[in-house]
Order: sequence, then structure tokens, then C-alpha cells
Amino acid sequence: IWDFWKKLEWPRSAAYEFVVRLTEVTCKGAGHYADRMHNILEKTGYYDAEGQFDVTEQLCVTLNNIDYVRKTLSSIPQRLDWDQVVSDVTSKEDGADTAEDKRARLWTLVTSADEGMGNKRKQIISKIGEKMGVDILRYVSPLLSDPESTSPKTSITGLMKYLSTNLQFLSNNLMVDVFRLILYNIYCICINKAREAVDARPNVTPSVSDRLLKGLEMILPFFAADGHGLQQEEMETTQYKQLMAMLKMRKMDTRDLVCKYFSELAAQQAEKKQYDRGTLTVQVGYLAPRGQLCVKVLNGRNLPALDPTGSSDPYVTVQPFPRHLFEDKSGAVHKTKTQKGTLTPIFDETFLIRSRPSTLEVEGTAVLFVCYDWDMITKDDLIGECIYLLSRTKAVDTEKEVDGLKQVMLPLSLPDEPEDRHSAYYVLQSRTWDKAAMEFIKMRKKLFKKADSERK
Repeated sequence: IWDFWKKLEWPRSAAYEFVVRLTEVTCKGAGHYADRMHNILEKTGYYDAEGQFDVTEQLCVTLNNIDYVRKTLSSIPQRLDWDQVVSDVTSKEDGADTAEDKRARLWTLVTSADEGMGNKRKQIISKIGEKMGVDILRYVSPLLSDPESTSPKTSITGLMKYLSTNLQFLSNNLMVDVFRLILYNIYCICINKAREAVDARPNVTPSVSDRLLKGLEMILPFFAADGHGLQQEEMETTQYKQLMAMLKMRKMDTRDLVCKYFSELAAQQAEKKQYDRGTLTVQVGYLAPRGQLCVKVLNGRNLPALDPTGSSDPYVTVQPFPRHLFEDKSGAVHKTKTQKGTLTPIFDETFLIRSRPSTLEVEGTAVLFVCYDWDMITKDDLIGECIYLLSRTKAVDTEKEVDGLKQVMLPLSLPDEPEDRHSAYYVLQSRTWDKAAMEFIKMRKKLFKKADSERK
């Protein structure tokens, strides 16, 4: 049709409307073709929900043909010489705006048709991911459900064979651009299904999480395809990074998770701008010759009034974490004396806690300070808590030198129970098989409950 149009040599001054009509007919024909190809897929059972899904030659032909027609559409402006046609029918008096309007009219036709075909292709590719996703989830599951002694290579064999068969077929039968789109789609499905499997089994052991982590690392070369597939940066999606971070956290020892939890808590504390529960000033040093952590609780400022008298009777508990790193009765809770009737208490108390120098080098080791309001009849009210990370602690020789260290003012706050499924707390809470994790969660929940009571 296009060649016949050129041979007609239609008068240029009247050619624009005919070019518009030719473009419109071509675009409609392209859309009709895409619909026909899609209908053929439907009739051959592509959208049926039964049985294992396998990539077929008919599917590849459909996608290749739609992509070819889309590329043909993109050549219309050159083949029908839009620029010359618009120039011939636009007088100098009409101006640039009129010429641009004529071009926009033509481009609207092509763009609309291209979007329609693109959506049809996207629909087909999405269905591939949806149907393959069912099988991928089934093949990912053994990485979490197999006995702990099973190696990652054994657990992932089914998934590797399934991906190898289908990806090889797609690579051999699809145009390069289409193959890369489907490859990326299937990769994202693998990551999402792995995440579904992880969310469905939150209480797996660290060794099982490690196996899934290694198994996922083993399938990445499939999608890289020796440099002909996805690039590393394409595979490092937000979902991938979140899943890897979650698995690395889940493979951690419970004690390390406690450290990570306090690191997260300290980061939240550092972002606080309002000190509505007051502050606590402390000094912390490490007495190297004696192998002791020296914690000085100095004073509190601007504490809330929790007694009917308009005052409070504050005291502070001091507890190092994680407990196994401290030799003082496994991290026993230390407590200051109660300061009666004041919102600006002066404590000036020192606590010595036995610990090794290496403890200070462990990221996330911390001292938890919890400030309470003493009550004679009812249970003590919670004023707030704060965290001091021991990584900022300096080693000194004597207690007197600790007095010369910087005084640190920490903001007190009512703790919130984390809801983030990516948090260390969530992983600890899911370890119902781990006594140490459950004891820690029980201790924190008790504090969360007190905080909720205060908010009421």
C-alpha cells in the first residue's frame, strides 16, 4: 500500500489528509492483527488454569509477530515522508504551530496503536509470569521444607531444570528484545515467589535460610546467560535487595540478631527531634586493667509528671545486651536509687559490669537504660527508655578518668513494638523454637505493654 501510494505521486498540496488516512488504516490493521494473534492463543488454551505451564512455539510466534508489527509501525514517519508532506501543506502564514499540530495528529495515531500492541504484549508476558509462578513457587519450596541436612544444590535441582528447559526454549525462539523482557519478568517472579515462600515459613532455622540464600545465588547465572541476558544492575531490584537482606538476617545467630535490634533502635533514637519524655545523661567508659564496663547514670532532665502531685519519683534500670557477652550474672539488671518528688533527678551512681575488651568491638552491643516512676501502691509507671551503643566507648585505666569522658545526653521515649517484617525484632519473634529469642521478646513485650498503658 505504501509503495502504491508513492507511485501515485499525488499532488503534494492535497496529500496530507490521504497520509493521515493511510496511517490510520495501517494502525488499525496492526491492532486488529494483534487481537487476532491473541485470540489464537486463547483458543489453544493459553489462559487455561490447569496443569503445569510450559512455553510453546505458538506463544513465541505470537510475541515475535507482535513485536515485528510494532517495529514496522515505527517506520511509518519515514516511509510516508511525514515531514515533507507536512511542509508541503503548511504555508509560511500558517506558522510553526500549525505544522506541529499536523505532526501531532499523525503521531497520536501511531503512538496510540503502539501502546495498544504494547499492552497486548504485556498482557501475554504477564500471563507467562503468572502461570510459571505457580510452578516456580513449587520448585522453590524444597529449599525451605527439605531436611536441614539437604544441600542447596539438591534442593534447587527441580527449579534449575524447570528454568533451564523453558529459558533455553525462549532464547531459541524469541527475538532478542522480546526474550529480554520475558527473562526479566521471569526473574522477578522467581524473586517474588521466593519471598512468598519465606513469608509463609517465618520460623525456619538459620541453616535453612542460608540454604535458600545460596540456592538463589545459584540461579542468577541462568538469568545472566553468559553476558547475553540480564545485567547485574538489572537483577539487583528493590525486591531482590530486600529478600537478600531478610535471608542474611534470618541466617544470623539469635545473639547477633539482638545486637542488630539494638543497632536499629539506636538509629531511631538518633533521629528523634522532640524530647517529650525528657532526657537521661550518662557517662560510659571501659576500665581496661580491670576488664569492667563503667556506667555512670548522672541525671535526668524534663521528665514528665506522672504522679497526681505534679511530680514523679524516678529511678533507672541499667542492663547490658546481649547478655552472653557480659560476665556479671549474665547481664543482670542494675538499678539506681529512687529520687522522690522531682522531674530533674540527680542520680550520680556508678555500675561496674564485667566484660571482655572484644565486647566493645561487636556491632550492636548496648546498654539499655529504662526510667520508671516509682509508685507505692500500683505498679511503677514507665517514663521512657534510651540506648547507648558500646562501640562509642573509650578505654581508660581508672574510674576517675571516666569522670573526664564526655557526658552523653540520651532522649527518653516510649518504645513501640516494630511492625516491619524486615526488622530484627520480627525475625526474633518468629523463632518460637529458640528459648533465648523468646525470653528476649517476652522482656520487650512487657515493656511495650507498659508503654501502651502510658499512652492511654
